[in-house]
Amino acid sequence: MNQSLRVSIVSSWVGWLIACFGVFVLQSSPGLAQVNGPGPSPGSGFGTVFNLPGDEASFPGFLSESIVGTADSPTQLNVSEGGVIESFFFDVEQESELNIFEGGAVRGLLSAGSDSEVNIIGGMLGGDVDALSGSLVNVSGGDFDDALEARAGSIVNISGGNFGELVAEPGSAVIISGGIFGQFCVDGVELAGGEFRLNGEDFSGGTISLGANDVFTGTLSNGSPFVFTDAGSIRFADTLANVTLTAVDLPANNLVPIVIDDSNPDGPTGLRTGQTLTLRDGGSLGCSFAAAEATLNVEAGSVGDSLNAAFSSLTISGGTVGDDFEVFSSDVTINGGTVGDDFFADLGSAITITDGAVGDRFASNALVDISGGTVGSSFRINSGSVVNISGGIVGSGAFTSGNTQVNISGGTVGFAFRANSGEVNISGGIVEGSFTAASQSEINISGGIVGDNFFAGDSVVNISGGIVGDSGRATLNAQVNITGGSLGDDFSVFDSEVNISGGTVGDNFDAGLRSVINITGREFFIDGVEINGLVLDEPLTITDRNVTLSGLLADGQPFSFDLNAVNTAGNDSLDPEATLTVTLGSPVFMLGDVNRDDAVNFLDITPFIEVLSNNGFQLEADVDQNEVVNFFDIPHFIELLSGQ
Repeated sequence: MNQSLRVSIVSSWVGWLIACFGVFVLQSSPGLAQVNGPGPSPGSGFGTVFNLPGDEASFPGFLSESIVGTADSPTQLNVSEGGVIESFFFDVEQESELNIFEGGAVRGLLSAGSDSEVNIIGGMLGGDVDALSGSLVNVSGGDFDDALEARAGSIVNISGGNFGELVAEPGSAVIISGGIFGQFCVDGVELAGGEFRLNGEDFSGGTISLGANDVFTGTLSNGSPFVFTDAGSIRFADTLANVTLTAVDLPANNLVPIVIDDSNPDGPTGLRTGQTLTLRDGGSLGCSFAAAEATLNVEAGSVGDSLNAAFSSLTISGGTVGDDFEVFSSDVTINGGTVGDDFFADLGSAITITDGAVGDRFASNALVDISGGTVGSSFRINSGSVVNISGGIVGSGAFTSGNTQVNISGGTVGFAFRANSGEVNISGGIVEGSFTAASQSEINISGGIVGDNFFAGDSVVNISGGIVGDSGRATLNAQVNITGGSLGDDFSVFDSEVNISGGTVGDNFDAGLRSVINITGREFFIDGVEINGLVLDEPLTITDRNVTLSGLLADGQPFSFDLNAVNTAGNDSLDPEATLTVTLGSPVFMLGDVNRDDAVNFLDITPFIEVLSNNGFQLEADVDQNEVVNFFDIPHFIELLSGQ
């Protein structure tokens, strides 16, 4: 067996690296092997055969290495259990065959060149595998951390293996009959299998290209289910173009419920239509597990990253589910356990969280009900999503985008929640500080607590109840309508409109440049002198400065603003260029609607008792309309409740 080393200089600095660390190209003596055959060839047919482990001295690693042969002298490298190719770049060049068996490993980037053959039966592939024009790559096993890329002119046969990503360029010849796939970006490949369904409906066409939000499911010929869709997260969306479908006979679909536990720890690669699997203590499911029209119950154990489910039902009550969990038109109940980061729920799905923990960057286009448990930071509420939060904890940095609706009646939403668009309704719970309403969003606050530093910009904010903290701002053409509730101290307004007809507004209210403040009430005074001659529902502009405006708002709440022309710390102010109007309006209220939710029902009992026991006053609680709330109002209140 002869071998020689050849050093190739590519550029000055690369040449220096090569001169220092070595680029090894192994040439062989005459042999009889058939490179580009159907699989691993007998070693007797090669002029040079290397085996790892065993021939490590011939592959010292460093920056780059390669094997190369000739038609008369092909080269073979076999990487078996314990063998490792350490090079950052490893090239399989002409008339060479590389075979990677179970237990072998390639640490770096593997490239198959023209007139070469790579057979991957098992092992670990740490970097990208690049099949160049004129190469043949056969994959029946192995774990690919990164991508297998089939370039134009290459031939790739895939019957197994676990892929982080498969990329097939137009002009490549790729036949897929098995395997597990994370991201799938292909043009012109052939899929051999059956049970093909597009968006939940049987698909009998001979070719398929995915359109926007399509979900394509099926089973490959070796029985592995798949879920491909371009509706996924930006990071993991699939692309399928001009894919040929070849129908083959599939293994029998066993519908007997599957239990994976410590006595049967290793589960299947996915679930086919109608199958049910329960994962218990000691069991595990691998990465890129696919469930298509199936049922998965995770009670304990672990599920790897990139779980994909379409048109399925999933219940997670314990155990762990890895990162990048994605569901499409599926129902997911989480009442325990842990779901990793980057969970994605597409339009058509329903997610119910009553306990357990969901990691950071949960992204939803779906219906989400949160009544307990925790959701991590940067919860992304995308267009089409409706999110109901009645309990639990949502982490900091949640945000909405597009046509969304968020209803918060309990629980806690963390610091720096941002509504970029859509509608947010807050009737209870806590929204922590620095809540931002922007981009034409609509915010309705009827209860609960919104923390300090609330910011409204280019949005509409309606406050009819609840508590909004100190140091809020309205700017960038915002509109804030206050009919009830409590707005804290140090609220400032610039280039925006504030309409006040009820509730309470704290001290140090600052109406700055180009702001418009409209107050609707029952009576108005300037420095204690009543403003006479007001006409019902006709605004009167107040041009006075450095005086005090006071009175009763439409809901009967007293108010007082100092109209200081200069903004000084600790005082109200009204810029000379700001506009202030007062309007005599009819009282706006519903008798008995003490919680001001536009209905009289049992939810009004507790706030009615609070007003009564605190000797307070509220128009809605003054049911007998004698301008005082006392025990004489009780029978009238009961009568209103009984009539509903």
